[in-house]
Parts: sequence; C-alpha cells; structure tokens
Amino acid sequence: MLNLNIKLNGDVYIGDDVRIVVKNIDCVNKTVELQFHAPKEVKILRGQLYRRKPFSDPSSAEPDSQSS
Repeated sequence: MLNLNIKLNGDVYIGDDVRIVVKNIDCVNKTVELQFHAPKEVKILRGQLYRRKPFSDPSSAEPDSQSS
C-alpha cells in the first residue's frame, strides 16, 4: 500500500492515462474533493458502491451524481 500526502491542487498519476487532482480539503467535515481524469473505459466507483455488489457490465452501474 502507498500512502501519500498531497496538497490542495496537487495531483497523482496512475499509469499514463489516469490523473487524480485534490480540488478541496474540508477539515471541519473531514472530507476531500477529488477530480478524476481518465478514459471513459476506466470504471471509477466509490468504495461503498464497489463493495455493494460486483458490476460485471459497466452499463449496469448507475452513474454517481458526483462524478463527471
């Protein structure tokens, strides 16, 4: 496992095609807003949705209202 400390507007690259940017840090509510830049064929799910049930067909997963 890799643990990183990233500042606001900092980014992380996964492979050549995926970029994750820290857009907002809310210390009061202990939340972080992330922005994902990836090809459409890369499936991105929140952990709670990923653990809820396996998605064998990407079209069967309902899009997350927070994703863009």
